[in-house]
Amino acid sequence: MNSITTDQPTWRILVVEDEPIISGAVERALRSLGHTVSVAEDGISALHMAHVKLPDVILLDVNMPGRDGFEVLDALKDSNATPDDYITKPFSMGELVARLNAVMRRAGNHVRASHA
Repeated sequence: MNSITTDQPTWRILVVEDEPIISGAVERALRSLGHTVSVAEDGISALHMAHVKLPDVILLDVNMPGRDGFEVLDALKDSNATPDDYITKPFSMGELVARLNAVMRRAGNHVRASHA
């Protein structure tokens, strides 16, 4: 079994996903690493939470009912948010954490993930 660890700091992460099984698994995994995780199930909620919670990272699904991920991304760009990376489904939690670490490193937060 792989164990995923991160050094500090912890991040505020907004997960935008309309499939509860996926959002729940991602939320649990990221919380177990010490991150603060909020979940939005649709684009309208995502935009509201992005402005209220001020996340360090937004994990944004593309195919959602109502406002899809592309519309949310366009609205966030208007707020000076810049997309940095993407990951396609299905993905492993190890890959997700590695991508998050890379994004945060590029943003100036030095965090490492290792697999034991």
